[in-house]
Amino acid sequence: MTATGSNCTGTLAAGGHCNLVVQFKPTTALSKTTTLSVSATPGGMVSLTLTGTGLRNLGDACGTSSDCPNGMCVDGVCCDSACAGSCQSCKRTGNLGVCGPAPAGSPLSGHPTCGTSPCTGTCNGASTTCTFSSASCGTASCSGQALQAIGACSAGSCVNPAPQPCPGALVCANSTTCKTSCILDSDCQAGHFCSSGGQCNLNAAQVVVGETFTCVLLTDGTVRCWGRGTPTTTTITGFPVRVSSLSAGIDYVCALTTSGGVFCWGTCAFVGPNSGRWCWGSNSSGELGAGTVTQVEEAPLLLGDISNIVGLAGGSAYMCAVQTFGTVWCWGENFSGNLGNIEETIFPMPTPVSLVTNLMADTATSVAAKSNHTCSLLTTGAVKCWGNNTSAQLGTTAVTNSPTPILVPTW
Repeated sequence: MTATGSNCTGTLAAGGHCNLVVQFKPTTALSKTTTLSVSATPGGMVSLTLTGTGLRNLGDACGTSSDCPNGMCVDGVCCDSACAGSCQSCKRTGNLGVCGPAPAGSPLSGHPTCGTSPCTGTCNGASTTCTFSSASCGTASCSGQALQAIGACSAGSCVNPAPQPCPGALVCANSTTCKTSCILDSDCQAGHFCSSGGQCNLNAAQVVVGETFTCVLLTDGTVRCWGRGTPTTTTITGFPVRVSSLSAGIDYVCALTTSGGVFCWGTCAFVGPNSGRWCWGSNSSGELGAGTVTQVEEAPLLLGDISNIVGLAGGSAYMCAVQTFGTVWCWGENFSGNLGNIEETIFPMPTPVSLVTNLMADTATSVAAKSNHTCSLLTTGAVKCWGNNTSAQLGTTAVTNSPTPILVPTW
């Protein structure tokens, strides 16, 4: 410490005075509350006493933020920034007071942890970001038929996958696992039964039979068929809508869908209003409506000549459809007038049926067919039938066939 000033050298006379400027550079950190005390005795020397400590420099030890010029006391030293990240530190060897990567390991005291247990991460000593693992976390659980799998750590948090149904349509065996096979139907999820092989199969909601085949509608809206020399079940595929009911003829099946459309296999299928007709199977009588009598289709074939179909029915070797605006179309074999046409031949393309009463065109709401006669329910509530009448199935006393739709007189 040095002291300079005017008339401040030597001995001052009694009552004398001098101006004194004190400059000091402490060798240790000083506080804001530094006190300079001056004392003197007559004829003696002036004594200066400096007490307390001053403001710290960056990297100097500190106890509170007020000890540091910028108010940043981090990790016990004055720091150049808040340095508050999980893997940041200001107390670094060779870089005291400068924020940077924390030492490898867990975050220092006073810094947030890397993630949450059990997925906490660590510091790698080279980066200010946490390093996390993707280890498994949590526990599996099973309730009813829903299995909650073990989670996985991600960015310091345990992420659990969404619960999934037990595989194989089985139910939970206990609070953590699913059954692996069934013995009772109660071992299976709703809508399933336990087969003899210990597997859960979908319940059948409806069964229909043809001349040489059988089909079932399952609870998920899908259809299985077997027969015609093949005992193995075949899934009917290729249709983008669910089935709500089935109807079978001699060599075909039709399915009403949840959208109000109709599918058929063995002969024809309808995907719904404005979606056209799908046909496949035997076509010896033109029942596919494809304009030919030679092709055999094993897969559904979309034919677009008529649309807006809301109902479908078929006889032995022909099909009929009704449209949303009440027109009825038929195609296939017409040897009994069952297509509503006087010409006894095969019609490989859909042909309209004339529903006329007293010169007024009637409109149909539905159509039904079996063997070689056809009937249609009209919007008036009346019924017209045409085709084979050898058993008076057209509702008339004359037992002759009629290609012209006849109004059923009474019931």
